[in-house]
Amino acid sequence: MGQYLRPARVCYGIYVLGNTDPQRQWKEPDSGDLIGFDELVRRVVARAAVLQTKLPEEVDALAVIAIDFSDPGQRGRPVTEAAAAS
Repeated sequence: MGQYLRPARVCYGIYVLGNTDPQRQWKEPDSGDLIGFDELVRRVVARAAVLQTKLPEEVDALAVIAIDFSDPGQRGRPVTEAAAAS
């Protein structure tokens, strides 16, 4: 899949992150801490920068695009408060 007319050497990448739930959290693999969407995006952007630095011959550019589809009125509220408002 995705191989049709693909150049032999691809050096660019796009990583798209989307979120629909303002209270959604992800477990940080090293510490087990729960992180929100903004922190997840910061970490993916940082990881992309590290990959570009470590692999300059293989990676010319990586872009991270974050789209928050969640209700702006629900963002930044404590989990219990947001759940009660739903």
